[in-house]
Amino acid sequence: MTARAAHRGHPIEWKGGKWRYTEGSQFNPKHERPCVHCGAVSDGPDSCLGTLGWVDAACCGHGDPDAAYFMFHDGSTLRGQDALDLKDIWVKNMVTPAQVIVVYLKTRSLKVTRFVCELVTDGWALEDLV
Repeated sequence: MTARAAHRGHPIEWKGGKWRYTEGSQFNPKHERPCVHCGAVSDGPDSCLGTLGWVDAACCGHGDPDAAYFMFHDGSTLRGQDALDLKDIWVKNMVTPAQVIVVYLKTRSLKVTRFVCELVTDGWALEDLV
């Protein structure tokens, strides 16, 4: 049986004592392939999300919603579609990822976080809302 996994959305498998891309080329973590979902290649815990404050680890899922997650400094996690929904809040509103994460960590509600960030986009001061 061949072990299978994915790296930044690219299928890889264990063959001949090495990880290889399923299409046959050798896997080399020093020469990253871009994410299959968004095309990003960068440093940070996740190439698509970059380096985020208040987050120990994160993954956009690279096209697989079930694989997406945020692991926060307090040890809590947000996984799957909820993690993608949190990311979408800063993409769709004029707020930074840090602002979104702070609101989420204070409220623990995606619905409230989305609402607060929409108010900030409409001109409210974040400090007056949280």
